[in-house]
Amino acid sequence: MATLLAEPQRTSGPEAVHLVQGKSDEFNWVFFVVIAAFHLGAVAALFCFRWSSLVVFLAMWIVGQNVGIAVCYHRQLTHRGFTTPKWLEYLMVVCGTLTLQGSPIYWVAVHRMHHQYTDRSGDPHSPRDGKWWSHMGWILHGALHNETTMLSHYAPDLQRNRFYRWLAVWHWIPITFSGIALLACGTALGDGGWACHGCSGAYCCGLPSASM
Repeated sequence: MATLLAEPQRTSGPEAVHLVQGKSDEFNWVFFVVIAAFHLGAVAALFCFRWSSLVVFLAMWIVGQNVGIAVCYHRQLTHRGFTTPKWLEYLMVVCGTLTLQGSPIYWVAVHRMHHQYTDRSGDPHSPRDGKWWSHMGWILHGALHNETTMLSHYAPDLQRNRFYRWLAVWHWIPITFSGIALLACGTALGDGGWACHGCSGAYCCGLPSASM
């Protein structure tokens, strides 16, 4: 595999940080169960279609994928293409967590690593290793998902922030509360499909960008 070995990365200390991306013996069951549940929810949403649910789906897609991932995780945090007031940055970051693509520290670190070794040895999800690997295989079978501490060396700017360190552990909370809120609001308004459509919109439509 072209991604078997990444060159050593120097930290501020004397030691070198070695990152290896290869096929791990451990299967990421937690991620598999979560994505399976959300895709089943997406299928279930087809059987309780309402126009209001479609609006919720599109709104969550825009908020999660476009604002959270494309604008904030990618352009603002990874590439530092622009700055905003901290309250707005944090709000957009929370939008990004709705896609369940991981915490900002993990996402930014992997993406910076990807840009450093694009399609070369060390790229965590190179399409040269196969379409399945570049899309989902590197998450389900890759070794990097267990190396969050070492990956944080790629995102020291975020690692110094208390809010981002908190999200590194609790990034699943926003979408959980969003699902509960959408279910409650939809049920009160006579449309119980809001939760399925809303969470599916944020997650399933944002999933392709996980390997960007």
